[in-house]
Amino acid sequence: MILTLQSFIENSIIPMAMFDWDMRYLAVSQSWIDTYEETDDVIGKSHYDLIPDLPEKWKAAHRDGLNGKTSHSDQEADLPPKGGPVEC
Repeated sequence: MILTLQSFIENSIIPMAMFDWDMRYLAVSQSWIDTYEETDDVIGKSHYDLIPDLPEKWKAAHRDGLNGKTSHSDQEADLPPKGGPVEC
C-alpha cells in the first residue's frame, strides 16, 4: 500500500494542515477539523482569510519558513479553537 502525503495528513491523529506557497490549504486532518471547528471545505482557501486577525509576526514567520528559514520558540504556539482570541 502506497501512502501519499495528503493521505498521511488527512488520517493523522493530531491536528495537522498542509499549505501551498500562498498559504492555501491543501490538506487537513480530521483532528484539525475537530479542534478548530472547521469543515473540510477549507481546501483551497487562504489561511489568512480564515484567521484575519493573525498577528503580523506569525505571517512573517510563515514567509520565513516558506523561504527556507528555520525558527523556534520556547513558548508553545497554538491557534485557539474557532472564535477564541489569537495570541502573539
